[in-house]
Amino acid sequence: MYDPTRLAALVAVAEAGSITRAAERLGYTPPALSQQLAKLEREAGAALLVRHHRGARLTAAGELLAARARTVLDELERARHELARLTGLAGGTLRSAPSRPRGSICCRRCSARSAGRIRTWS
Repeated sequence: MYDPTRLAALVAVAEAGSITRAAERLGYTPPALSQQLAKLEREAGAALLVRHHRGARLTAAGELLAARARTVLDELERARHELARLTGLAGGTLRSAPSRPRGSICCRRCSARSAGRIRTWS
């Protein structure tokens, strides 16, 4: 079974055209992303990427897996939303912009403490 995180990495490289840009988008270092992609290639039993000096491109096997990965990742996201609605854990994104450095520290502490306790936002 393929790891969804690794599938998302492959899709990110396909969209970004390079491991470096994909790593930036995903919040990884390029070596960490390369390691995940190498694991995915071993799982798939095929080369998924051709790395070159200007980036990376997907092989035919990589294109096939990336296309399927997009479907799988979309379905997993849909399932997450449906389960959240079913269990009353539907949520959204809360953004804050404190005006002072001290406020920023306080907001981070509060959000870290309450992240697991907040069930719904109205």
